[in-house]
Amino acid sequence: MKKQYVLISIIIIFISTFSGYSQVKFEKGYYIDNTDQKIDCLIKNEGWRLSPVKFSYKSSEEARTEEKSIHQVKAFGFDNGSKYIKRTVNIDTSSDKVSDLDTDGRLDRKEKTVFLEVLIDGKAILYQYRQERYERFFYKKDDGDIQLLVYKAFLNIDNKIGRNNGYRQQLYNELQCTDNKADKNIENADYKKEDLVTLFKSYNQCTGTSTSTASNTIIDKKEKKKLFSLAVRPGINFVTVEAASQGFFENSSSTLDGLGYRLGIDIESTIPFFKNKWAFFIEPTFQTFNKKETRFIRPVTLLNEIEVESSVDYRSIEIPLGVRYFMFLNDNSKLFLNAGFSYDINLGSTLVIDSGSEREFRTGTNFLFGFGYKYKRYVIEVRYQTERSVPQETFQIDKFGYKAVSVMLGYTIF
Repeated sequence: MKKQYVLISIIIIFISTFSGYSQVKFEKGYYIDNTDQKIDCLIKNEGWRLSPVKFSYKSSEEARTEEKSIHQVKAFGFDNGSKYIKRTVNIDTSSDKVSDLDTDGRLDRKEKTVFLEVLIDGKAILYQYRQERYERFFYKKDDGDIQLLVYKAFLNIDNKIGRNNGYRQQLYNELQCTDNKADKNIENADYKKEDLVTLFKSYNQCTGTSTSTASNTIIDKKEKKKLFSLAVRPGINFVTVEAASQGFFENSSSTLDGLGYRLGIDIESTIPFFKNKWAFFIEPTFQTFNKKETRFIRPVTLLNEIEVESSVDYRSIEIPLGVRYFMFLNDNSKLFLNAGFSYDINLGSTLVIDSGSEREFRTGTNFLFGFGYKYKRYVIEVRYQTERSVPQETFQIDKFGYKAVSVMLGYTIF
């Protein structure tokens, strides 16, 4: 196990060395203060999943980081990205979570001062406000006031989920245009960003007015592909197998160290929040490990030592499931951390301890932790797996433990 601890130490040193480069970038942007003065600056783009109430900024690359709250500014945004405006609005704060739904279909309106994200700008403007328990959309047309798009999920008298879809009537009234087939599109539109953005964008184009879309609002087909990736991951395992058994010999146990081989397919799904820094992954992998060793041991009833052999023929399909966190270095390269759970499906593996009878064992589970580096389509990863205690088919084996440190190379197909 010494080599495994060395590899883990290397991982820790590597993380410490590069963690300073993995911070969220400051990007060119601006804010408008309460006197309507526009100040150009660098804003820390945190890829907010929930609507912010403050932001960090710097006047220049060398300047110290400062902070502005919603009480100090009227708006802020990025030169090539999202923008937020401060407004005091009447907003329904009812939860969208099924476990928290109430039985009243009427809105629970409260006055709040919030940052609204501008999703679509033009003749008709679409805004979004997100909290942990709910998501709301607002709109403004021409010189009118900002209005809440009405929606509420609730439990009806049959204890089933009902929906107040008042937003559809609002859209019927506001987004009519000869050429955009609004009626059919609105009827099929759900209360979610993608559907509403499509409607507002279509209306603005139909009326011949200019329209602009925040760069992070619509995920086109090309970007959707980037949310999923498939990579081939061959590699090697530094394996330690520890086994013990009751039998004819004293200390009938064996530790088998060696090199195993693996070939996997990594399927990754990026979470479209937090600047795409988080992802789920599943990596079905075929792996194999074969090792034999001989030693001299003294039987319980004899004085002389005899030569015995221990061996393992381990073949399995390993299915790791976990989360992956990326630390971007530049546009082409990034570091990442893995953590997850692995389920191992045995493929007829066998074990012999001290020239005893051949035994089979079942599947096992364990946790995994990894660290890697990706450059364009190429990837390298070092992964540590905790000990996998494998239940045996026979009570004669007192212990069987499998643990490994893996080194994998990979190539991303798409």
